[in-house]
Amino acid sequence: AFPGNDQAEQLAGKFLPLQADRRFDNLSEEEVAEMGLAEPDGTIVVVGGTGTITLEVGKKAAGSKSHYVREPGSSSAYLLAKGIVGPLKMAHNPRSLQDRNVFGFEAVEVSTASVTPAGSSKARVANHEGTHDKDNSFWTSPEAPDGEVHPELDGLMRLVFELKAQTFPSDADSPPPATLEPIVTVSFTGSAGPLGDLALVRGIDPKKSKPDNPAYLWYVQSKRTRSRWAIVSGSTAEAIADAVTAL
Repeated sequence: AFPGNDQAEQLAGKFLPLQADRRFDNLSEEEVAEMGLAEPDGTIVVVGGTGTITLEVGKKAAGSKSHYVREPGSSSAYLLAKGIVGPLKMAHNPRSLQDRNVFGFEAVEVSTASVTPAGSSKARVANHEGTHDKDNSFWTSPEAPDGEVHPELDGLMRLVFELKAQTFPSDADSPPPATLEPIVTVSFTGSAGPLGDLALVRGIDPKKSKPDNPAYLWYVQSKRTRSRWAIVSGSTAEAIADAVTAL
């Protein structure tokens, strides 16, 4: 499971209710095989409030981009529209339906950010100036002269807004909280009030680590990620960690 993007939400809407273009009853074994349902390409499992539906996916209909489907073992089949099966097949690529946005708002909507390094009770405040022109906005500190950019805070915040979810670990692959090392928490405020928090942590990558040379996976968590850990770019996350240390 993972938080879905706009395409995923549109796709989910097609299951409310799930309707077929055509239905075929009393199919022979030969007809089932011709539809590609004797050895299906895949399976769709739809879990709803009223129960679970499992559909086997067969071939495309001749001259069409719609697929034949049936419930396992049934002598009936359905022809589902191309807009349903195609995007689900693309879901084998984790990025196709996953929400990569870890914020839920644009940088230009943020007026103030509070940066709290791990192990510190003191936050550094970054004010976002010039947001009327997002291409020329900049980050500064309350102590800086009016209209003057704060290079360290500006660089840090620009890195923060480069973060995107690369993938979401499954529940079985999610790292145990006790194994994660906190790096920084950033709290965002807009003109109308708090926008949310983003936590950056890292954990040992067991596949790439060596006894004398640990390698890390970097994760973020926010309201936008539905409080799940999302894996992000290691190079961007490391640059953020270095920038936080330099503050």
